[in-house]
Parts: sequence; C-alpha cells; structure tokens
Amino acid sequence: MERYAAAILRACHAEGAREDEAPDVVQAYLTACLEKGWLERDAGEIRCFRAWLKVQLRRFTLAWARDGAAAKRRPPGASSLEDAPAVAGPDLDAALDAGLVNAAVERCMTRLRAGNEIYAEIVADLLRTEGEGAPDLAARLGRDAKDLAVLRHRARRRFASLFADELRATVRDPAAFDDLLARLEPHLP
Repeated sequence: MERYAAAILRACHAEGAREDEAPDVVQAYLTACLEKGWLERDAGEIRCFRAWLKVQLRRFTLAWARDGAAAKRRPPGASSLEDAPAVAGPDLDAALDAGLVNAAVERCMTRLRAGNEIYAEIVADLLRTEGEGAPDLAARLGRDAKDLAVLRHRARRRFASLFADELRATVRDPAAFDDLLARLEPHLP
C-alpha cells in the first residue's frame, strides 16, 4: 500500500475531499484495510490492483462523508464532502494514474540514489529539464562533458529498468502490465 499512498491521496482529492481532510480519509482507509483484512481476503481475486483500489477508495470516501466522520473533524461552517461535486471517472482515473507514476518515480529515484548517486543526479536533472539536461551538469558532477552522453544513456537505461520493475510489481499478469503502460503513457516522465 505504501506504493499507492500518494495516488490514494490524489484520488481522494479527485473524489471531492478537501485538501485538509483527504489525509484523514486516506489514513482511515488504510487503517480499515489492515483492521478488516480487505487485502488478505481479496488478494487472490484481484487482477488489477489499481482498478480494485479505485472502486474501494470511491466507496470508502462516499461512506466517510455519509457517516459524518468528516463532520467531526470539520470546523463549524465549513463545507462537507457531500457539498462538493463528485469528480467524474476520467478525472479520478487521471489522478490515480498521475499519482501512481509519481510514486513509482520517487521510489525508483530512491533505489537509484542508493545504487549510484551520479546516475540519480543525472536522472533528476533530466526530469527537472524535461529530458533536455542542464548545460552545467558535467561541471556539477565533476565529470568531463564528453563523457556525459554515455552517463546519461546508462542512467536512463537503469532508471527505465527500475521503473518497469516497479510497475510490474503492481500487476499480476503480463497483459495487465501492457494495459497499465498504455494507460499511464500520458503521465510517464
């Protein structure tokens, strides 16, 4: 579930949760998952965790608003989840997709940094500059500028491998992985 925490938070926002109460909804949802054993009971039947999570989160968020748990944490006069318009399916899908990609990128960057600090700095630079790369990167790394092209190629390859592994861990079968990649393409770095 840690892999999906950021995506879950974004999805709560997409469902209409206010920014200040969405972390409470996510915390309550994750606690309910652990306490009620939702993952152990359904784990064998889940083919696409992302789709299952979307449905479960939508149900939980609506129940949270209906039961009034959010009203207890809300100051008088503030709007509730019930007052907020529900976001249509495509917006929720986009929020989950973007959240999943961001979470995967963060986890891959952590793993890359642990394995090779130079590769991590190169990939971080590429992500910041939308693939262009900063002109002063070689100097910041203390490397020769002519070696930078090879280092960028190797860093991209290593990051791509880590990223693919990270996404593969979220699905059970190869066809679901291909579907996931196609769905996430607009959000990929």
